[in-house]
Amino acid sequence: MGLKLTEQMTNERDNATELPMKALKLFIVLISIFWALPAFAQIESELLEKAKQGDAKAQYEVAKAYYLGEGVPHDYKLAMKWLQKAAEQWHAEAQLLLGAMYCDDEVGSIDYQKAVQLLTKAAHQASKTSDKWDDKLYEELKAKNELDKYDWSEIFGDKRVYRRAKYALGLLHLNGLGVPQDYKIAEEMFIEATNQGALRAEFELAKIYLKGYEGVPQNTQKALDLLVRMTNDGIYDIPIFLGKLYLDGEYVKQDMITGCAWIYISKDPELGVSCDGKLTQQQLAESLRLKNEFEKDINPKYFPFGID
Repeated sequence: MGLKLTEQMTNERDNATELPMKALKLFIVLISIFWALPAFAQIESELLEKAKQGDAKAQYEVAKAYYLGEGVPHDYKLAMKWLQKAAEQWHAEAQLLLGAMYCDDEVGSIDYQKAVQLLTKAAHQASKTSDKWDDKLYEELKAKNELDKYDWSEIFGDKRVYRRAKYALGLLHLNGLGVPQDYKIAEEMFIEATNQGALRAEFELAKIYLKGYEGVPQNTQKALDLLVRMTNDGIYDIPIFLGKLYLDGEYVKQDMITGCAWIYISKDPELGVSCDGKLTQQQLAESLRLKNEFEKDINPKYFPFGID
């Protein structure tokens, strides 16, 4: 199967209040991975001069260098200083990264209210571009050989900013960090992020529907539909989560045969879930038949705008 979302999925059915820092720190890691810089011997004097003169893009690049420690020592305070300057000029990526840093006491001072403000601004800025593009339109332009007419690095970047900002805002509303706890708004944020390809947001959405919260009633079928869709799109650690749902019988009726069918699809020994010895020979045969049926619908999806 295709893409892997996170190895932590099978352990994420805990109470939501235990998860915000884990999820938000994962959000920080995502940013640093996707925005990694080429190694610099030092920050180029021309780039630094542009930053000092007020060029927002240069300020953001200098901030990234300090944030990632590429060619310069790690210095989160200097990173935040330059991000603040760029964010004040409505640089969406700077607003996103600065907002993320306010959610992690290892890289900055926790201030969830500032984080909410910055992430909201980042999503608004990025939406001006990201809302105009989707996978279908990309494929249409590709078929017409018209892709070179557009600056795709900017479009990809804005879509990433938008969905990551909405995902983070969903986590903050879900857990009442910097804003009153509001499950309905969290659901809306996750839906908006999911529509732009944020698979972690889609997974959070499925968990909300599994559990049910005030303003968002439990909808097990909706949750299962999302999880199956993610599996069919090629996210290969989702079947292990589906399998455990059926094996444990916590949110769905316990069904060892169906649960093991999903476990067999995953084939990932790292996730540590096995059906060995849990089924009779007759049950095993039925489980393998179901596995084959499920696999017919799996068609790993190409994500031209990337995934989170």
